Amino acid sequence: MRVQLFYDPKTDQFGHASAIMLLTPDGRLSRYFQGIEYSSNDLRLGLIEASGGKIGSKTDQLLLLCYQYDPSTGRYGLAIMRAVRIGGVLTLLALGSFIFSR
Repeated sequence: MRVQLFYDPKTDQFGHASAIMLLTPDGRLSRYFQGIEYSSNDLRLGLIEASGGKIGSKTDQLLLLCYQYDPSTGRYGLAIMRAVRIGGVLTLLALGSFIFSR
């Protein structure tokens, strides 16, 4: 990702867009959120993902199976194919348990 900078000779400072960066425990950049307003859901999922699963509940870990980060929008969105596959597996398990319970 390329950050746009500009130099203002009047103030002798560089200007740049506002952003926050999430780092992994070993200091690698995990996520980069641009702007000045950040969705609490995106931040929570980003922190859980950056921590390698060391924070967050089991429900949050399950949510990360269905949501993935889209760098073009800078937000988390439903990974529809993954959600459909999980739904299909759950349907097969439910049908299998119904058939074999008789």
